[in-house]
Amino acid sequence: QAQINSLKQLHHSQNEIASLQLQTLKSKALQNQNLFEALMESCKYCSIGQISNALYEVGGQYRRNM
Repeated sequence: QAQINSLKQLHHSQNEIASLQLQTLKSKALQNQNLFEALMESCKYCSIGQISNALYEVGGQYRRNM
C-alpha cells in the first residue's frame, strides 16, 4: 500500500515536468537518437511504467538486437 501511495504522489507532484520529459523521450525515440540522456532525466520524474508506456507508444515492444 505504501508503494502505491508513493507512486501516486510521484505522478501527482511531478505531472507537468513528467509529461515534458516523456514527450522529449518519445521525440528522441522517433528520431532514432540516443535515448540514454533522456532516460536518465526521465527517471527523476517518471515511474518505470510511464517510461515503458511512452516507449511502447512510439516503437512497440522492446526487442533486443541479435
